[in-house]
Amino acid sequence: MFLHYLLVVMLKMKKSVWVVVTMLYFLISIQYIPSTGEAFYWYNGAVAYTLAYSVMLFCLYFSLKFIFSGKK
Repeated sequence: MFLHYLLVVMLKMKKSVWVVVTMLYFLISIQYIPSTGEAFYWYNGAVAYTLAYSVMLFCLYFSLKFIFSGKK
């Protein structure tokens, strides 16, 4: 949501650019895990960090949307 708002709404890029950027981000984050053992070991901590990170991104999205459009 945050990337969509930033790239498509604010910077007026095409949705296809947003899809490509998002898919590249997903691909890089999945492919560059150091090892499967480390990925399994750090899974519990990563879930906790990912939850806090995603909540922060939602807050940024809603804050930018409120600032620039004035709507909730």
